[in-house]
Amino acid sequence: MGEKSQNTDHSIGFREICTILLAGTVFTLILSLLISAWGSPLKAPIHSLLCIRDQQPFIYEMMRGVSSGESSELPPEWTVADLIREAVKLDWKAPHPPTPERCFRCRAAGQPYLVFPASASVVFDQSLPEPVPILMCPPGEHGKGAPWFRKPPKFASAPGEPWKYGTPVLYSDGSVKVLTTEDAEKLVKELSPAPLELKKPDFRTRQEAEP
Repeated sequence: MGEKSQNTDHSIGFREICTILLAGTVFTLILSLLISAWGSPLKAPIHSLLCIRDQQPFIYEMMRGVSSGESSELPPEWTVADLIREAVKLDWKAPHPPTPERCFRCRAAGQPYLVFPASASVVFDQSLPEPVPILMCPPGEHGKGAPWFRKPPKFASAPGEPWKYGTPVLYSDGSVKVLTTEDAEKLVKELSPAPLELKKPDFRTRQEAEP
């Protein structure tokens, strides 16, 4: 009698486990469908956040670190693009792993940032009447998102500015402003920025670089 009761209890436990596994499978399927439905609208604010608050300010700090904040140490013919490439070279020589190549690309476009043909000295010149643009995302790549997802959290906006979709532009004083697509395209026509070109060896593993 006791043995039969024990077998019955074991059978009930097995059915419960199957039910839990089945419920977990259904939940995972539903979650996957929700992620697929919500993923595209969420990409716009996430990509903007990465460019505005992470990658562009990071590139600026890398440039500032090349000559300890002094432009007099730089070759006078250097442009902002030269300064970034030198910063990448120093980063490559540092003991920590090299910065991934994706950090120098617009996350929305998957393409290199556009660099303005400005002198490298503007990054260190605090006497400029107004900061000048030095780097930007390709115009129109950061979309407006879904109609029901217009206002992401405050931390996703540029410092000191309300959230708005548009084209992030890095300026010589380290600030990032978000321009409308129209204003960004106008800026491109006026100043002709070019895609940032970095030498591929800068991103190889150290093992591959060693003889």
